[in-house]
Amino acid sequence: MSKLVRGGGRAATCAWRSLMLVAGLTWQVSAVSAGIFQVTNGGFNSGPTISGDGRYVVFGSSYNPGGVNPFGFNVLRYDMLLNKFTAITSDGASDPVISTNGRYIAFTSSADYTKRNADGSDDIFRYDTKHRHFQQLTRDKNGDGSSELAAISGDGKRVAFETTSNLRGRNSDFSNEVYLFNRSGNIALSVDPNGDGESHTPALSGDGTVVAFVSTSDLTGHNADFSQELFVYDVTQHDLSQITIDNNGDGETDLPQVSGDGRFITFISSSNVGGLNPDFASAIYLRNRTGYLTIVTATPSGPFDGDAPTINDDGKWIAFLAGYDITGGNPDHNGEILLYNRTRKTFTQVTDSAGCANIAPKLSGDGSRITFQSGCNYNGGNPDHSLEVWVADNPALNMTVHAEGPVDLVITDPDGNSINKNSSSIPNATYVQGDFDNDMIGEVRITIPRAIEGRYLISLAATPGALPTDAVTVDGTLNDSNVELASGTVADLNGTQLSFGNQTFVRRLARMTPIAGVGSRVYLSARMTHAKSHTGPMRIRFDDGSDQQVFDFGQVQNLGSYGTFKGIVDNFYTKLRVAGRPDGSTSVSLTAKDGDLSQFIGSDNLSMTMSIQIGPDTDMFNWRFKRDAITGKLVLK
Repeated sequence: MSKLVRGGGRAATCAWRSLMLVAGLTWQVSAVSAGIFQVTNGGFNSGPTISGDGRYVVFGSSYNPGGVNPFGFNVLRYDMLLNKFTAITSDGASDPVISTNGRYIAFTSSADYTKRNADGSDDIFRYDTKHRHFQQLTRDKNGDGSSELAAISGDGKRVAFETTSNLRGRNSDFSNEVYLFNRSGNIALSVDPNGDGESHTPALSGDGTVVAFVSTSDLTGHNADFSQELFVYDVTQHDLSQITIDNNGDGETDLPQVSGDGRFITFISSSNVGGLNPDFASAIYLRNRTGYLTIVTATPSGPFDGDAPTINDDGKWIAFLAGYDITGGNPDHNGEILLYNRTRKTFTQVTDSAGCANIAPKLSGDGSRITFQSGCNYNGGNPDHSLEVWVADNPALNMTVHAEGPVDLVITDPDGNSINKNSSSIPNATYVQGDFDNDMIGEVRITIPRAIEGRYLISLAATPGALPTDAVTVDGTLNDSNVELASGTVADLNGTQLSFGNQTFVRRLARMTPIAGVGSRVYLSARMTHAKSHTGPMRIRFDDGSDQQVFDFGQVQNLGSYGTFKGIVDNFYTKLRVAGRPDGSTSVSLTAKDGDLSQFIGSDNLSMTMSIQIGPDTDMFNWRFKRDAITGKLVLK
């Protein structure tokens, strides 16, 4: 049994991540390379949004970087690739959102950007960054209402928004209603002629086919008690549906978000929606197109509070705020940004702070980045703890391969793209050389911030002048789990090819019974798609993000006949079988019992990263284990 120790502790500086201060371009490199980037450095800022590929961040701000915004509070766009700020407006604006393709920005303003807003009412505008053209989408001629909280489709052609204006004569009582702008103009999606309720916080799918919002109005005849419920409008079918029904008025639903393809909706509800929330927690729900409901913020003991959910285009990633320590990395229960993977049912903690606020997260469409506001001092560039705009890489997608010693690396991804010291065809990958630990030995670090699932091939080559006896080590990090891939000398490893697999277990089965003292059990069965190696180390590891259990079986070539082992490993009685299969794949079966797994007892952390190393090939797999609330047994879900 071993304890996983992260460098830098849990201080608000979050020193165990590599951080970059964009304003000033200074780097702080540490053992783990998932980045948190500071975008603004001063001024008053509003909640940011981010383009589909994570390149552009837009936000309202009085920040004046490089003199681009001397006019007050306006919409700014930051280009992550070019490290460039652009002021989109010059006479005031707020609540900007950017289309997935990065071309269009919608926002609220009382300015007269199109010579159609002389009365200075708050209206919705859309800016085309390609043609540098403003379009006014709403017009309150009498100045007796306002429009705000725009949501934009992926191509920018449709915009949903909230308004108290009497647009197209459909809101004569000036109540808060939700409208949709498209080629036909503004269409009222909610109409409450009696003024009994209000509709708020519209969200629009990237494909423009689904609008979700909340309302206290009885829009479909199912909300007679006027509780705050979730409604969904199908743009193609022109159909409005009430999704949640709280007949007892015990709670309310709020803050819906829709995936880019319109298949998934996430929202907060303190109602007992679907009978899943009997304790009325402010739980984050996920609903698919067929109506299936599940609670994202849930443990075997019940749901926990979450806030501000956001979802990516294919609905695979949901980011949200929570003070609950679901990962084991938030013992002070500060409000942190967490990620939930819908496929793997796993949680990943993005921020690690203490006594400071993180708010308003928004995911990029591809799920690779999260932008948010925070008063934390993650990188030393925010000592006054002002509310700044930040961007974080998704640590669950972040892969790093690191070598120490006189070798160069070439990595080829599952799609055949590659990176070396001279060039790269892997999107956003970086190759850095240096002496990162100051021990006078050269190092290489390759970072792939959007690692795709599959097998990465790693080739080693000695650098000119390297001695055969020079020591070389290679390690890989994925989802904050670090494993040693190789260790030896230049003579041993020159010309070697290693592999590092991302989610490469197939036909997997695992269960774990953690018991204090002796008596714990582990079972793992998995198949890898590559052939069995006949030489090199044989290790299996379980890592929950805070603790780990490693079974080291020595060398593959020393296993018994048919690749078997029976004996004591780390005080467990173990049985292991490693077998090559006729189709070229490799199967592994492990049974371990009568050892100590007390580090995994009682935690609500349900995510586990498992790794199997067979010679030069290491396969990793991150998935959710379901804990039985009575027996404490963990079973791969």
